[in-house]
Amino acid sequence: MTSISLNEQIKRFTVFPPGGSVYSLDDPKNLVIVPRKCDLQRGFNYAKRLLNKGLFVRLIGDGVTFEHAWPDWAKREKKLLLTELSAYNVLDTSEVMATLAVDIESWLDRFFKGMFEGLSGNKVFYAQACQRLFQPILESQAILRGIVEKHGAVDYYCVDMHWPAFLQLKVLVSKHGGRIKSSDFLRHAVWPFVVSVLGMCGLFFSIFSQTNNFLKSKRSRAEIQKLRQNSSHTHTPLLWVALVPTWFRANTHVLQCVALPQLSKNKELGVLLLNDLNVGQRLENDLEQHIGKELWPGLGELRSCIENCVIEQAVTATSLKGLFSILVSSISRSARLIIRLIMMPARIDYKEFHVDFSRNPLSIVKLITQDVFRTTASEYATRELLTKHSFSGRVVVFCGSNSATGSMINLLLQSAGSTTLEYLHGTGDFILGGWAQDRSSVCCVWTLADSTNISSCDRPIVVAGMPGIIKPRLKSSRAPKNILILSNAVHRDSRVGNRFPYAIFQDELLKSIKLIRKDFGDRFIFRWRPHPADDRKAIERTFKDLECVDLSIEKPLEEDLLWSDLVISSGSSAARQALLADVPVFVQALPYAPNFPIVDGFAPSRCFFWSSELIDNLASCIGAMDRGDSNVLDLEKQTRIKLFGFTGKPSDMDEILKDGFLESLFQVQR
Repeated sequence: MTSISLNEQIKRFTVFPPGGSVYSLDDPKNLVIVPRKCDLQRGFNYAKRLLNKGLFVRLIGDGVTFEHAWPDWAKREKKLLLTELSAYNVLDTSEVMATLAVDIESWLDRFFKGMFEGLSGNKVFYAQACQRLFQPILESQAILRGIVEKHGAVDYYCVDMHWPAFLQLKVLVSKHGGRIKSSDFLRHAVWPFVVSVLGMCGLFFSIFSQTNNFLKSKRSRAEIQKLRQNSSHTHTPLLWVALVPTWFRANTHVLQCVALPQLSKNKELGVLLLNDLNVGQRLENDLEQHIGKELWPGLGELRSCIENCVIEQAVTATSLKGLFSILVSSISRSARLIIRLIMMPARIDYKEFHVDFSRNPLSIVKLITQDVFRTTASEYATRELLTKHSFSGRVVVFCGSNSATGSMINLLLQSAGSTTLEYLHGTGDFILGGWAQDRSSVCCVWTLADSTNISSCDRPIVVAGMPGIIKPRLKSSRAPKNILILSNAVHRDSRVGNRFPYAIFQDELLKSIKLIRKDFGDRFIFRWRPHPADDRKAIERTFKDLECVDLSIEKPLEEDLLWSDLVISSGSSAARQALLADVPVFVQALPYAPNFPIVDGFAPSRCFFWSSELIDNLASCIGAMDRGDSNVLDLEKQTRIKLFGFTGKPSDMDEILKDGFLESLFQVQR
């Protein structure tokens, strides 16, 4: 870390609400930290209590510098500084996460030792444990280091004592001579009792859930048996795709780039069903709900030619006897883990990894009950699959295996001689690790930037291209008038209770509409396209307050991009896909953006944080388009080259699946 770069970052992303500058950036000795996804208003309320005591306060949180987030009193407060949380991240995030991940993996190996024969705990449960509990610790490590190294021995206040990374913060603060208050005695005293009660509840719920899932899978299991009996295939296909039968969007890239091209060449294909054998389609904004009674809607066009494929599943047993075996093994494993958890202290200090399970006991209990049951079921189903088919020399392409069940299937297939490929869904920040970590033999990413950011992986990384290639829009001599706004701030995965903490960034993004109209009047037509997994009710609430804006919910992305003359996007995969439409693309980049892959390649003049930053660069671009400047898209061309190579076009998955390519890949790595 360079102190100059950190100071410059903090200076840029710090705001004094009344305007101007009264105190230096180092003045406040009281830091109020609002963890990611925590309610920002709690931070303002906490800061006000300290201000009422006459203290100078720095409030640190996501979106805290957006004026529309301030309570009225804060706009006049002269002893308050507001700094963006992610402004403190000036480190190589992937490197920081990787260093801490080693300690987490080592602890998981110790905790799960002996649970799954021949398989280490971290290999099976690392991604799942991060999803449940450890991801905030990994993601915040670089930020927390920046905060304590910058401010040192001051008073720190965290507004959420249940934040998984709280102990990590507390340890870092202590090392730098700072002070932070917390009371742990009571939680630690009742820890064994809490684990006992939650553990028993988790066991009973998991038994019920596993049995219920088995019963709901009856129709799928019968259909697979029928297809197996009618199949003319006499051997195991060389290529398999692993898909979620109830979730079409999760499978899209594998269907478009692997499965359908394979069948179009009259080649054999195996289909391995994952995760869920229920009927109906999963709702995008609530994956626990299914609509309809259709069987395997997630397979899309593949359903019409499923008779030409070999189809199997790795979800659950095929018989009641198998279900009984799964339940017995799962209960035994979970019970032993519950006992281990009861016997160990709630606070874990393992090298550089620090966590207090008593702050969020339900998450760790779900990991050792629900997730252990599901993983045991997938283990049983996969071992049963391997008695029917030889996977030696076979290639299996996964649509997503970053879970305990996916890791288990991956590892067992590899032990049987298969090469597994994880074809990542999307592009950007998530590839840095943690919850997104899978256990495949080869990782296939969309862009060169993605491959660079996970180059530390101990396996081959291949740039495999993107699905649904966007066609360049037709050249037009007319002045630009259609502006498409892409967002993903109220995604189902970011929900906390009834709140969407990242909605504050969506509000700032949509604020650009008013600013553009202020400068350009009614010249432009605006269309807002939220992410397919964004919460519909949250979108509708925001949309009611927008004037003369079209809302695009059901249209394909390609259709919206062909309509657009300009794109203003949040940091998402869609921003990179929009580059292929040959239109100017402006991206809302958070303060940590230089250290994150989502904006890699985008020119600084195409990035903004506050909507007010966007206007000057946007006006300059519109002026160039009005003049018919032939160089107006040069920045997009340069970005495409940085992302996709000298051709400026995404790679072709077909090249990866050609005979001999994977073998040569492993030879190069060795």
